Amino acid sequence: MKKGYLFLLFALCNLFATAQQITPDSIFHYYISHKQKMVLAYSFKTIADAYNEDNDVTKALAYYNKSLAAYQSINDKGGIAKLYFTIGKLLNTQGNRKEALSYRDKSKKINQEIADQQKTANTLNKLAYSYNTQLKTNLALTNYYQSLKLYLQINDKTGIVNSLNNIGTICIEQGNKPLGLQYYNLSQNIKEDCKKRARAIKAEMNNSDRVAYSFNSIAALYYRQKNYPMAHAYADSSLLIAKQANYPNSICRADSLQAQIDLALANLPTTTASQKANYLAESKTHQQQYTALHDSLQNLKAPTSSTANNNASISSADSKTSTNFNFIKTAGIIISVIGLVVILVYNSLQKKQK
Repeated sequence: MKKGYLFLLFALCNLFATAQQITPDSIFHYYISHKQKMVLAYSFKTIADAYNEDNDVTKALAYYNKSLAAYQSINDKGGIAKLYFTIGKLLNTQGNRKEALSYRDKSKKINQEIADQQKTANTLNKLAYSYNTQLKTNLALTNYYQSLKLYLQINDKTGIVNSLNNIGTICIEQGNKPLGLQYYNLSQNIKEDCKKRARAIKAEMNNSDRVAYSFNSIAALYYRQKNYPMAHAYADSSLLIAKQANYPNSICRADSLQAQIDLALANLPTTTASQKANYLAESKTHQQQYTALHDSLQNLKAPTSSTANNNASISSADSKTSTNFNFIKTAGIIISVIGLVVILVYNSLQKKQK
């Protein structure tokens, strides 16, 4: 499963309106169909956070609202509640206290819903465990499915992992090993995601680099949707910010993507001959810039010949030292053994003489 998988799972609540059981296929299908909004939600929030840290409240609010709309579209209650609170806080700094209070009230209400659902889900989970110990596996499965529904709604990762794992275990015990393994593997994938918490947005990136990276992520999303004009606009923004801040890696990413977008625009049926020539020329330029910068970055990472020689010398010296040390160690052991034998023989002779 790719990075970001967890942000979509809780949105399955809509799926449960028509089906009691949740299959691994339905989870994966739902994830794929809503993945785009998840990427937008996270990317917009990252951009907003960067502008907020730079005290650009106007831009921060604009992107927080974009992120909020994306989170609402996938019914991420946790994400919605946090954004309501953050937006309310920013509105309060602008002196708009009435609207700020409204946003904070919304956040508080959703957080209370999350807390209530958490208690209900935990109760259902305990009830399912009780039924399972009584060998009432069908009732146990029913309650595990219901608890999973609530855990997904509130994005409780621990609850999601445990419920999927328990459902998988019961399926295996009932003789349906293939289905059980699907649930179990899905549980393990989510668990690994929870452990890694790895983000493409690195901690060492500063705000401009985060914004450039996020714009590039949005451009890549629109490119995969074949919405090339939107992809072109966001890729342009990414490249502009990256160049202004002089971030080679971000420039490299943006040039590479822009080359692909320009090529796609050139091949659209609605593109005129002159537009096609321009897009192809721009694509070639971006590709050349990407190749040159990428090669340059790779050369910086590669060790020089003198460094390699030094490393080889150090390695050779370490090897010799290790060999000498092993020889001394072996000789010491042999001498100790001989000494021990001599002592034993001497003691034996002394006893015979007595």
